[in-house]
Amino acid sequence: MNLERLVEEYKNGIEKSFDKLYEATLPIVRAAIINYVTERETVLDLIQDTYLVFVESKDKYVAKSFSNYIYTIAKNKAIDYVKRKKEILTDDVDYIPDYKLSPCLNYMINKLEEPLREVFILKVLVGYSSKKVSQSLNIDVNKVNKLYYEAKEILRKGLDLNEI
Repeated sequence: MNLERLVEEYKNGIEKSFDKLYEATLPIVRAAIINYVTERETVLDLIQDTYLVFVESKDKYVAKSFSNYIYTIAKNKAIDYVKRKKEILTDDVDYIPDYKLSPCLNYMINKLEEPLREVFILKVLVGYSSKKVSQSLNIDVNKVNKLYYEAKEILRKGLDLNEI
């Protein structure tokens, strides 16, 4: 699906294109937000705010990488929310709200450095292929695979040694 084409269609008044954009980008928007916010209702509000920013400024958008653009908006919304709430924002308190994960694994994922964590979350928790992660984060597929492998190794070693 060509996101840039859908953006242009939406800018030209084809409302159904927005629905397709939303469906295609919701997983990366959610992933960007849950790196910083854990409360379900707040996550849903920030998702809505993210798309509202796009809708209100759609005419200003210049075609580059829509998935990167919407991810950045979502991430900034989440960071702004955390700052407004005066929560301490460090790698150790970025939680992924997935109760199916063991607390130990959840903690270790959140200890990963930013690019490793983003790639791992998009590949494993969101279910993106390496190619889709590459497009979403605007990095080379080989770099995605390298970061994913590195994240897996760090997690494996950390869990084996119970470094918590």
